[in-house]
Amino acid sequence: GVIVTKVLSAHGQTEHVAELAELMARTLSSLRGALRALGCTEEPAREVPFSVDLGGHTLQGVIDLVVRAPDGLHVVDLKTHLLRAAELPRWAAYYAPQLDAYAYAVWRVSGEVVAGRHLAVTAAGALVTLDGAFDADDAGRTLAQLAGRIADGARGPAQDCATCGWRDHCRVGREVVRGREDEAIQPAG
Repeated sequence: GVIVTKVLSAHGQTEHVAELAELMARTLSSLRGALRALGCTEEPAREVPFSVDLGGHTLQGVIDLVVRAPDGLHVVDLKTHLLRAAELPRWAAYYAPQLDAYAYAVWRVSGEVVAGRHLAVTAAGALVTLDGAFDADDAGRTLAQLAGRIADGARGPAQDCATCGWRDHCRVGREVVRGREDEAIQPAG
């Protein structure tokens, strides 16, 4: 508590210090628990930048955490949203393409097995793991298709899956519009 309070104070945060200090302490505790659950064998790599060629298109980003465990590498994306436990599966599906992109980048750069893709939802104290094994070949094909569509001017992700130009490439979009294709507005192009 004292260290957190000093950090907040040093950054000019004078309101709600006790609440923020408690939130920061819970977040750190949750993150430590997630690393233990993964079997972290060394200090995780943090804020890992990457740049990967996708057949003439470049995928760039920054991965929150890359964790080494006995079964291989794990990518972890930190989410600080205030989410209810019942919402976690939906958010895991929503962020799956991002986690697949991170896993693909780690695989391409390291050549090592990516054993898991996870969301650390620190406010909920939860580590959400994507189902299924990571398939680097499938992820690479999907990412290359998406990069090509972006290069061709395709409209990006939208809140309304039925009208989103990405829905055919997005697990969430396919699930939302399954059985409602006749109602969906078809994207232009």
